[in-house]
Amino acid sequence: MKRTMGPRVYRGGSMILLSILLAGCAGTVPQTAEPPRMEAPKAIESLDIPLPGPSSGADAAYLGLEESTDGFRMDQIKAGVLVVEVFDMYCRFCQGMAPKVDEVYELNLRSGFASEVKMIGIGRMNTALEVATFKEKYKVQFPLFPDNDLSITRALRAQDEGTPHFIVIKMAPGDQMQVVHTFTGAFEDPKVFYGVILERSGLRKE
Repeated sequence: MKRTMGPRVYRGGSMILLSILLAGCAGTVPQTAEPPRMEAPKAIESLDIPLPGPSSGADAAYLGLEESTDGFRMDQIKAGVLVVEVFDMYCRFCQGMAPKVDEVYELNLRSGFASEVKMIGIGRMNTALEVATFKEKYKVQFPLFPDNDLSITRALRAQDEGTPHFIVIKMAPGDQMQVVHTFTGAFEDPKVFYGVILERSGLRKE
Protein backbone atom coordinates (compact mmCIF):
# COMPACT_ATOMS: atom_id res chain seq x y z
CA MET A 1 0.00 0.00 0.00
CA LYS A 2 3.04 2.25 -0.35
CA ARG A 3 2.64 5.08 -2.80
CA THR A 4 5.06 4.60 -5.65
CA MET A 5 7.26 7.64 -6.11
CA GLY A 6 6.48 9.68 -9.18
CA PRO A 7 5.53 13.17 -10.28
CA ARG A 8 3.81 15.09 -7.52
CA VAL A 9 0.55 16.94 -7.96
CA TYR A 10 0.90 20.72 -8.20
CA ARG A 11 0.82 22.30 -4.73
CA GLY A 12 0.14 25.91 -5.64
CA GLY A 13 -3.07 26.16 -3.61
CA SER A 14 -5.22 26.92 -6.64
CA MET A 15 -8.72 25.78 -7.44
CA ILE A 16 -7.15 23.31 -9.89
CA LEU A 17 -5.37 21.59 -7.01
CA LEU A 18 -8.52 21.48 -4.88
CA SER A 19 -10.54 19.96 -7.71
CA ILE A 20 -7.91 17.24 -8.18
CA LEU A 21 -7.78 16.46 -4.45
CA LEU A 22 -11.55 16.34 -4.10
CA ALA A 23 -11.74 13.90 -7.00
CA GLY A 24 -10.37 11.12 -4.80
CA CYS A 25 -7.94 8.87 -6.66
CA ALA A 26 -8.40 10.48 -10.06
CA GLY A 27 -5.06 11.51 -11.48
CA THR A 28 -3.06 10.04 -8.61
CA VAL A 29 -0.34 7.43 -8.60
CA PRO A 30 -1.79 3.89 -8.93
CA GLN A 31 -1.91 1.78 -5.77
CA THR A 32 -0.97 -1.86 -5.41
CA ALA A 33 -3.18 -3.99 -3.17
CA GLU A 34 -1.43 -5.67 -0.24
CA PRO A 35 -3.01 -7.86 2.44
CA PRO A 36 -3.18 -6.35 5.92
CA ARG A 37 -0.41 -7.57 8.18
CA MET A 38 0.40 -7.49 11.87
CA GLU A 39 3.96 -7.66 13.12
CA ALA A 40 6.06 -7.28 16.24
CA PRO A 41 5.88 -3.60 17.19
CA LYS A 42 9.00 -1.55 16.46
CA ALA A 43 10.35 0.35 19.43
CA ILE A 44 10.28 4.13 19.18
CA GLU A 45 13.18 5.87 20.89
CA SER A 46 11.20 8.87 22.10
CA LEU A 47 7.94 10.76 21.67
CA ASP A 48 9.85 14.03 21.75
CA ILE A 49 8.55 14.47 18.20
CA PRO A 50 7.68 18.01 17.06
CA LEU A 51 4.21 18.50 15.60
CA PRO A 52 2.64 21.65 14.15
CA GLY A 53 -0.06 23.41 16.13
CA PRO A 54 -3.57 21.90 15.95
CA SER A 55 -5.74 23.23 13.13
CA SER A 56 -8.60 24.19 15.48
CA GLY A 57 -9.42 24.94 19.08
CA ALA A 58 -11.46 21.75 19.21
CA ASP A 59 -8.44 19.68 18.19
CA ALA A 60 -6.27 21.44 20.78
CA ALA A 61 -8.84 20.75 23.51
CA TYR A 62 -9.12 17.11 22.46
CA LEU A 63 -5.36 16.70 22.83
CA GLY A 64 -5.24 18.60 26.13
CA LEU A 65 -3.23 21.50 24.68
CA GLU A 66 -3.49 25.26 24.83
CA GLU A 67 -5.58 26.57 21.95
CA SER A 68 -2.96 29.17 21.02
CA THR A 69 -0.05 26.74 20.70
CA ASP A 70 1.94 27.05 17.46
CA GLY A 71 3.61 23.69 17.88
CA PHE A 72 4.08 20.95 20.45
CA ARG A 73 5.68 17.58 21.08
CA MET A 74 3.84 14.31 20.74
CA ASP A 75 4.64 13.46 24.35
CA GLN A 76 2.63 16.52 25.46
CA ILE A 77 -0.64 14.93 24.35
CA LYS A 78 -2.79 14.22 27.40
CA ALA A 79 -3.54 10.52 26.97
CA GLY A 80 -2.76 7.16 28.47
CA VAL A 81 -2.88 5.51 25.05
CA LEU A 82 -2.21 7.20 21.72
CA VAL A 83 -3.39 5.66 18.46
CA VAL A 84 -1.52 7.05 15.46
CA GLU A 85 -2.66 6.48 11.88
CA VAL A 86 0.01 7.15 9.27
CA PHE A 87 -1.93 7.83 6.08
CA ASP A 88 -1.49 9.32 2.63
CA MET A 89 -4.37 11.28 1.18
CA TYR A 90 -3.59 9.85 -2.28
CA CYS A 91 -3.80 6.25 -1.01
CA ARG A 92 -7.14 4.79 -2.07
CA PHE A 93 -7.04 2.36 0.84
CA CYS A 94 -6.71 5.28 3.28
CA GLN A 95 -9.64 6.94 1.56
CA GLY A 96 -11.73 3.78 1.73
CA MET A 97 -10.82 3.14 5.36
CA ALA A 98 -11.60 6.67 6.56
CA PRO A 99 -15.22 5.89 7.60
CA LYS A 100 -14.12 2.79 9.54
CA VAL A 101 -11.31 4.65 11.29
CA ASP A 102 -13.79 7.36 12.22
CA GLU A 103 -16.07 4.66 13.62
CA VAL A 104 -13.21 3.59 15.90
CA TYR A 105 -13.05 7.21 17.07
CA GLU A 106 -16.81 7.17 17.73
CA LEU A 107 -16.59 3.87 19.60
CA ASN A 108 -13.92 5.37 21.82
CA LEU A 109 -16.04 8.45 22.53
CA ARG A 110 -18.91 6.21 23.68
CA SER A 111 -16.67 3.98 25.78
CA GLY A 112 -15.41 4.59 29.27
CA PHE A 113 -11.94 5.29 27.88
CA ALA A 114 -12.56 8.50 25.93
CA SER A 115 -10.22 10.55 28.12
CA GLU A 116 -7.62 7.78 28.21
CA VAL A 117 -7.37 6.89 24.51
CA LYS A 118 -6.69 9.59 21.91
CA MET A 119 -6.25 9.36 18.15
CA ILE A 120 -4.22 11.40 15.67
CA GLY A 121 -3.34 11.04 12.01
CA ILE A 122 -0.02 11.80 10.28
CA GLY A 123 -0.22 12.66 6.58
CA ARG A 124 2.89 11.05 5.13
CA MET A 125 4.40 13.25 2.38
CA ASN A 126 1.27 15.43 2.59
CA THR A 127 1.15 19.22 2.92
CA ALA A 128 -1.11 21.11 5.30
CA LEU A 129 -3.48 21.81 2.41
CA GLU A 130 -3.66 18.14 1.43
CA VAL A 131 -4.28 17.04 5.01
CA ALA A 132 -6.98 19.68 5.48
CA THR A 133 -8.67 18.59 2.27
CA PHE A 134 -8.60 14.92 3.33
CA LYS A 135 -10.05 15.85 6.74
CA GLU A 136 -12.86 17.87 5.17
CA LYS A 137 -13.75 15.44 2.40
CA TYR A 138 -13.83 12.32 4.59
CA LYS A 139 -15.19 14.14 7.67
CA VAL A 140 -12.34 12.98 9.91
CA GLN A 141 -13.12 13.97 13.49
CA PHE A 142 -9.72 13.49 15.13
CA PRO A 143 -6.67 15.76 14.61
CA LEU A 144 -4.54 15.31 11.48
CA PHE A 145 -1.04 16.68 10.94
CA PRO A 146 1.01 17.12 7.76
CA ASP A 147 4.39 15.40 7.37
CA ASN A 148 5.64 16.66 4.05
CA ASP A 149 9.32 16.00 4.87
CA LEU A 150 8.73 12.57 6.49
CA SER A 151 10.36 13.72 9.74
CA ILE A 152 7.42 12.55 11.89
CA THR A 153 7.00 9.30 9.98
CA ARG A 154 10.71 8.51 10.37
CA ALA A 155 10.62 9.29 14.09
CA LEU A 156 7.75 6.79 14.36
CA ARG A 157 9.83 4.27 12.38
CA ALA A 158 7.04 3.97 9.83
CA GLN A 159 8.82 5.23 6.73
CA ASP A 160 9.12 1.71 5.29
CA GLU A 161 5.52 0.73 6.03
CA GLY A 162 2.55 0.90 3.69
CA THR A 163 -0.51 3.01 4.35
CA PRO A 164 -2.67 3.06 6.30
CA HIS A 165 -0.34 2.10 9.14
CA PHE A 166 -1.55 2.13 12.75
CA ILE A 167 0.63 2.47 15.85
CA VAL A 168 -0.74 2.02 19.36
CA ILE A 169 1.46 3.67 21.98
CA LYS A 170 1.12 3.28 25.73
CA MET A 171 2.05 6.73 26.99
CA ALA A 172 4.31 7.22 30.01
CA PRO A 173 6.91 9.76 31.14
CA GLY A 174 10.34 9.69 29.51
CA ASP A 175 11.50 6.40 28.04
CA GLN A 176 8.75 4.41 29.77
CA MET A 177 6.36 4.75 26.84
CA GLN A 178 5.81 1.57 24.82
CA VAL A 179 4.59 0.65 21.37
CA VAL A 180 2.15 -2.16 22.12
CA HIS A 181 0.66 -2.79 18.68
CA THR A 182 1.21 -1.99 15.02
CA PHE A 183 -0.96 -2.88 12.06
CA THR A 184 -0.60 -2.18 8.35
CA GLY A 185 -3.56 -2.31 5.98
CA ALA A 186 -7.32 -2.41 6.21
CA PHE A 187 -9.36 -3.87 9.07
CA GLU A 188 -12.84 -5.26 8.56
CA ASP A 189 -14.60 -4.61 11.85
CA PRO A 190 -14.03 -1.35 13.79
CA LYS A 191 -15.33 -2.96 16.99
CA VAL A 192 -12.78 -5.76 16.77
CA PHE A 193 -9.98 -3.32 16.00
CA TYR A 194 -10.95 -1.10 18.92
CA GLY A 195 -11.04 -4.16 21.16
CA VAL A 196 -7.47 -4.99 20.11
CA ILE A 197 -6.39 -1.45 21.02
CA LEU A 198 -7.85 -1.82 24.51
CA GLU A 199 -6.42 -5.31 25.01
CA ARG A 200 -2.89 -4.57 23.80
CA SER A 201 -2.73 -1.39 25.87
CA GLY A 202 -3.88 -3.20 29.01
CA LEU A 203 -7.10 -1.24 29.41
CA ARG A 204 -9.16 -4.37 28.89
CA LYS A 205 -8.18 -7.95 29.56
CA GLU A 206 -8.34 -10.43 26.67
